[in-house]
Amino acid sequence: MRRKILSIPWGGLEVEDGAPGRAPRPAASKFGPLADWPGIRDRALVRRSSSSCVLRIEDEEGTWFLKTYWYRGLRAALRGAFRNTVFAPSRALREARALRRLQETGVQPALDVEVAEHRHLGILREARILTRDFGGADLARRLETAPGDAGLDRDAWTGLGRFVRAMHDAGVRDPDLVARNVLVRERPGDAVLPDREHPPSEFAKIDASSSWIVAEGRSRARADEAARRADVERFTRDLERLGAAAPCITAMRAAIDHD
Repeated sequence: MRRKILSIPWGGLEVEDGAPGRAPRPAASKFGPLADWPGIRDRALVRRSSSSCVLRIEDEEGTWFLKTYWYRGLRAALRGAFRNTVFAPSRALREARALRRLQETGVQPALDVEVAEHRHLGILREARILTRDFGGADLARRLETAPGDAGLDRDAWTGLGRFVRAMHDAGVRDPDLVARNVLVRERPGDAVLPDREHPPSEFAKIDASSSWIVAEGRSRARADEAARRADVERFTRDLERLGAAAPCITAMRAAIDHD
C-alpha cells in the first residue's frame, strides 16, 4: 500500500482552499478523490503552505503521513535543477536520510520512511516523503493542553534530554529542532518497567527537511559543536516560549549536557 500511495499521479495533490483537518480536494483534472482509491479508508489535510502540504491517510495497514514538496516558479525550478546532485539533496531526501539514521542507530522507532520524486526535463518539480504515524502528539500541542510540564514527569523530561543528545551523537543536526517537530508517546502498560534504557515515554523527531548528517570523524569539530549548541539553545528558547516550566527544562538540559 505504501507504494500505491506514493504512486498517486504527480500533480494530483494540488489542494484547493481546504482547512487543516478537512478532506483535501485534489485538482479534478489530475485524478479522482483519494477516497475513491482502493484501500484508502480516510484522508485529511494536516498542514499546507505555498511550498508543501501534509496529508493524513488511513488504510488497512494503519495511518500514514504523506508530505509533498512543490518546486514552482522560475526560482524554485532553478533550485530544483540542482537538487539531489553534488550540490544539495531535496528536502524530502534530507528528511528521509535523517529519519533513517535515527532508526538505524536506535534513537527512535522505525517510521517506515519512503521517498519518491518527480522530475521534468531533469528539473525536480515535486518530492514526497511517506512516514508511518508514530502515534503520539507533538510536544507543542501537549504544552498547550497541559501547561508547564506537558503532562510529563521529571523522568520523561530527562528522557527527552537523552533523546536530543542521542540524536546529536548519531550525527544528525537539525535547525528545525522545535517542540512541534518532536512527538511524544507513552510506552504501553505491559511494556518493560521504565528504567534508564527504557524510559516511560518515547520520542520521535519529524519534519527534518533542513537537517544534515555529520561526516564520520567530524563529530567533535569546532563547527559541529557549535551546531549542536545552536540546536539545543533554539529548542530551549522554543520550550520557554511555549511555557515549559523551568524545572522541566533544567532536567532536560542536565541530561543533554552531562547526564
